[in-house]
This record gives sequence, structure tokens and C-alpha cells, in this order.
Amino acid sequence: MASHDVLKGGNFAGLPGGSCRDPIITLESIIHDADINKNPLWILSQDISKAFDSVDLTMLHFALERIRLPASAVKFILSLFTKRINSVFTAYGSTPAYRVRIGIDQGEVISPLLWVIYIDPLLTVLKNEMMDPYVLSTPSLIDSPNPSFDLKINNLVFMDDSTLISSSKVGMEFMLSITEEFYQINNTSANYSKYVLITNSLPLTSNSTLSPITFNLGLSSLNNIPSITITPISMTTSFRFLGVWFNIKSSRDFVKKQLKRECCSFAATIRPAKLSPKQVVYLHNAFLYRNLNTGCKSRTCLNLTAT
Repeated sequence: MASHDVLKGGNFAGLPGGSCRDPIITLESIIHDADINKNPLWILSQDISKAFDSVDLTMLHFALERIRLPASAVKFILSLFTKRINSVFTAYGSTPAYRVRIGIDQGEVISPLLWVIYIDPLLTVLKNEMMDPYVLSTPSLIDSPNPSFDLKINNLVFMDDSTLISSSKVGMEFMLSITEEFYQINNTSANYSKYVLITNSLPLTSNSTLSPITFNLGLSSLNNIPSITITPISMTTSFRFLGVWFNIKSSRDFVKKQLKRECCSFAATIRPAKLSPKQVVYLHNAFLYRNLNTGCKSRTCLNLTAT
């Protein structure tokens, strides 16, 4: 599937060669471009409640047939998740067995790939039916006047971590209407209270709390939710994307505080121990540097640690 580009949605996970590095760099480029060129930017991080547990096996069957998987393979895969009996291990012993009626096991080796196949129809529609995506224009990418090099982006997805991106509120409403149709037809529950909205298109206020924003959705036979109300975070507040902290104003203050806290914690932990210089160097390279590099963007980490 990876070599023949079977999945068209652009999920960065689930297949060989997938990495969270690409979506992280892409989002960093978008935020930097919007900040430098003063372009409007809307970012919405979605939260799917118990994503793997909510997979409908009937719809998974359709998703597997959609990519023309052989019937024998489809039957075998579905047999792994039908007529299953589970039991929960506790400190007091195992619970009584119960029958699993829906979903796929998150710990199964094949489950990440199945989720990517399951969600690909939604991502493909979002990719093909763009309205007001964010455009990284040619001067931001290469020195060429050819507009065909412009990069249009309206979502970044890594496994079940979905982030919608638009240059307008209308574009965000259009995408939310599509996602709600998909969630309802697939019996998937979206956790609106955990949605995180970031935008630079609101007037600056002295208060840290902004007023809620209502997104009006298109009603259809597949969607009966007229609107979604989300309270955005302020532009000075950092948000997390795939384990990395971002700020829509490209401020590094939050990241600096995090790095300082991590370094102080590391120093306090090893200070009482009797360690040789080589052991300290090993711990620094194996643990501290890795944690610092994971918590912030690579370029930011290098710049901050250099200063």
C-alpha cells in the first residue's frame, strides 16, 4: 500500500516510512508563514473519543473493500475482531468475561493500519474538496514565480490525532460539516470539550479568556448537528501537537520555561548520585537531550540550547 500509494488521505502514520516529523515541520512552517506574512490562520485540534474502540466492523468491511483488498483477506481480518471474549486483569484477579461487540483492540499489531484504512475515506474527501485551505505560497518554499508550487494544506493527521487547518472560519465550518457526517455514519463520538481552537483572526483582548466561537455546520441526511461551540485559547498560550509545543505568535517563552524545568529536574535527580564524568555524559545524551528534543521543535531546541 505504501509503494503503490493506495491510501490517498495523507495520514502520516500506519505505513512504512511514516513519521511524526513531517507534520510537525509542516505545522511549524505554516505558523511561521502566517506570523511573518500576517495571514489569517485557523487551527482546530480534534479529539475522537475512544477511536479504536469505536470502529464499526461493518464500516471497516466497506473500507477494506474500498481499497480492493482480496475477499479472503477481508474475511480473515474481520474474523480477528468478531465473536471475541475479553477479560480485564485487575489487582484482585480477572473480571468475568464479556463479549466485545464493537471496535478493534488498540494493542493489536494490525490495528494502527486498520485505523488508517478506516479513516482514509474522510481524509480523501477533505483533501479533494478544499475550501479556504492555508496556502504556503511559492516564495516561502522556493525562489520560483510558478504558482503551481504553492502548497495547499487543510489538515494534518497522524493516526487518530487530527488537526484541521484553514485560512477562514467558513473553511473550518466546511471541514467540520464533513467530519461530522463521517463520524455520525460511522458511529464515532467526537469529544467537543477537548477540541482545541487556535486562531490569529480574533481581536486582541486584555483578558486571557476569549469568548466562545460558534461554527455553523451544514445540515444533511448524515448530519443533524447544527453547530459546534468552541472557546479558543489566546494567542499567547502554547498548544501541543504530537508532543511538541507550539505558539501561534511563534513565542518561545513557554518552551524556554519547559527546557529550564527539565534541566533543573535532571540536575536535581543526579546530584546526590556518585557518578563518573562519563556516566553523566551518557545520562545527558541518552535522557536529557532526548527529552529536550522531543518536547520542542528540532530547530528551536538547537537555537535555545545554543543560547
